[in-house]
Amino acid sequence: MFWHDSCIVLYKLFYMMKFSKISVFILLFLSLCAISLAASNIVEAVNDTGREVKVYPNPVLGDEFTIVSNKEIVEVTVLNLLGQAVYSKKYIQLKIVSVELDKNDRGIYLVQIRTADGNVISKRILFK
Repeated sequence: MFWHDSCIVLYKLFYMMKFSKISVFILLFLSLCAISLAASNIVEAVNDTGREVKVYPNPVLGDEFTIVSNKEIVEVTVLNLLGQAVYSKKYIQLKIVSVELDKNDRGIYLVQIRTADGNVISKRILFK
């Protein structure tokens, strides 16, 4: 739907500017290529942020998991599905952190990792 709407808007804009029809289609094509390139760059930036941090093992069979980051970790918070913090700890710029939770707390958790550059990366983890 987005592409269709974008095409219509760009077509009307270029046509109102008194371009010939062939010029309108060329400008439309170039504009959509630019939009597509910008969108792919945004997606790559979002994906790169997710690759900065790895949480393993997932699922967790014991009571401990490890977080590894290529950037310094300054804080880790683990939230249950109700949004309650079940673990929170600040660190002095470590790249590897071990987190231990109570064995009775089985289920799905959200792990929020704050890095030294201010980014907060969220990962889901399952305790079996």
